[in-house]
Amino acid sequence: MWFWQNESFSIHYLNNGKYEQAIRSNLLLLLDIELLASYVEYDETFDVVLEFRQQISESFSV
Repeated sequence: MWFWQNESFSIHYLNNGKYEQAIRSNLLLLLDIELLASYVEYDETFDVVLEFRQQISESFSV
């Protein structure tokens, strides 16, 4: 479960019937959560998607 609060994400997962906070997603292990958070409040959806994709591709090509 992901929450957006105070301009950042908090990620929680269910463990033995109760939610615990996690540092990163168990499903999207390579996703940079801070990078994603930096794009959340952009006004232009199309532009932000292009820029985010560019950032991701650059991070994997290093």
